[in-house]
Amino acid sequence: MYNLLKFRRFLNTSRNIVGKHKHEQIVCVETEIYSPFINNDIHYCGYPLSKLAIRNKFLDNFYLLLNSDLPTKKQDAEFFNKIKTGMKDIPTTIRNLNTTIPPNINICDFLTSSFSLMNLNNGGNLDRILRERYLADVKYNLDSEDPFISFAECLLFNREPETDESVYKLLNSIFTIYMEHGLTSASYNCRMCISEGGSTFSGLICAAATHKYAMETLDSYLVLKELTDKQLQEILKSFELNNNLKFPLDEITFNRRDPRCRIIADICKKHFGEDIFTKLSEIENKFSNRLYFKFDVYVFELMKRLYRQVNNGSDDHYSDCNLFNKEFKDRIMATLIASRIAGWLSHISEQRKIGRRIEHIAAYVGVPPRLKWA
Repeated sequence: MYNLLKFRRFLNTSRNIVGKHKHEQIVCVETEIYSPFINNDIHYCGYPLSKLAIRNKFLDNFYLLLNSDLPTKKQDAEFFNKIKTGMKDIPTTIRNLNTTIPPNINICDFLTSSFSLMNLNNGGNLDRILRERYLADVKYNLDSEDPFISFAECLLFNREPETDESVYKLLNSIFTIYMEHGLTSASYNCRMCISEGGSTFSGLICAAATHKYAMETLDSYLVLKELTDKQLQEILKSFELNNNLKFPLDEITFNRRDPRCRIIADICKKHFGEDIFTKLSEIENKFSNRLYFKFDVYVFELMKRLYRQVNNGSDDHYSDCNLFNKEFKDRIMATLIASRIAGWLSHISEQRKIGRRIEHIAAYVGVPPRLKWA
């Protein structure tokens, strides 16, 4: 009976969770992104994601979601020095927390480099730090025609883009869409930490410690690319008869379409002049649209297309194996995670502003998903 009363109290308080933004009334992104009842658009902190992705640069969106102005040079230097000196006070156990990031990158160094998104005027220092810490064992150099790494240099070191302007705009859109949307255990733990009085840095540590990063789906994606039609039919038959989805599709699909997939498909169609995700759509149709590919799969498909485009269509260097080797994969992950951290910072900012209690966070974000190995 006591548990029933607690559940009733929870339902009574959860009805006040839908928020209002100063520009328009919307349902918050965490309740909307996978809602089958709302399909007009999704919003990040009240701003329509489809418009953010095509109108603004990624850094502009970053500060817009933080609801703050771009830092002055003085503020920039003070923040950089604070983060740099604060690394000495982090416990050894946190320093060795490498379960959610590439194995050759320390979590504190990693967060330091990601914080450089807020540090636009110290490119020389950051350039030296990043090269010394991360690029010692990397065979490829930053001067290669790599669209993702060139874009990362523009973000981290405040440089002008050297790639084609249309590619630069496309990557700005992808980085904006790839921001942490909130419906994850990482955002849940991040908000919980802040609600208990934690600092911004501790909130990021909590998020990074539970973040299931995109590269966990990469192996499954590569297996998918090698499947023959016969193997795919066997997986389909097993799913229809036993409702049992076999590897690799069980790792890279969901029973609802991620609305970000539609946004990225529309943007890419305008850029390339064709639908580059037709193969993914064909597989979804074979399953009668009961399963949909995760957003990460769309990002991987886009990566392959971009790399081959800048390499004049040659598949020799940018085949699946070469494209996703360990060194290359680590660098791409370090680039993409910056978008996630930008999203976490926006959720931290919103949590401090609104001050939801723990029970509201649970209803607002949803119960954190249980990991398969838990």
